[in-house]
Amino acid sequence: MARVSVIACPLRLAVRTALADESAAADAKPVPAVDEADVTPAVDGDEKAAAGASAAGAAAAPAEAKRVETGSDESMAAQLPRYSALLDEYSNLDFVKNRVKRTGWARLRPGYKIFCCGNSAEDIMIILTLFAILYVCVGLFFWGLLEFYLATQSDWAALYTFAGIIGLGWTALAITVASGECAYAASLKAEKEAGDVEGEEAA
Repeated sequence: MARVSVIACPLRLAVRTALADESAAADAKPVPAVDEADVTPAVDGDEKAAAGASAAGAAAAPAEAKRVETGSDESMAAQLPRYSALLDEYSNLDFVKNRVKRTGWARLRPGYKIFCCGNSAEDIMIILTLFAILYVCVGLFFWGLLEFYLATQSDWAALYTFAGIIGLGWTALAITVASGECAYAASLKAEKEAGDVEGEEAA
């Protein structure tokens, strides 16, 4: 038994050595070189295909733009009658027909040159002058009230005068509001009576 083991060991060692030699020989086998000619045609073909696709896309772009432009023109032409009808409806509205047109001094004169804010330089100077006159008059009015108060401090005549003016103003305002309410109520009553009469006649 020991003799068989002694014989088997050299055999195992020989088999392992042979397998190792075969593996080393396989690793040392030269790899065939890759020729550039085997790869270049495929790459050239891809570039040519890409160039052809780009050229086709560039050629199709003007046609697509022309088609879109033609479609837009056709759509606008189809919508033109609708827009014309809407413009006619707007022009026939009551508030458009009854709109006050520029007449007299409100109408722009021929050759009117706008300087700022829709007004000419001459009109702007007129507006500023009128505002200056307005504020001067307001200042003079309050100056007169102050002088009236200072001149009547002994008997408080100015204060009593101002109180009477305020009372007259509130009284006038109350009368105006009350008369307006009475007139509105009378108009509603007249309309209701007229409606009742029409209903009786229809019955």
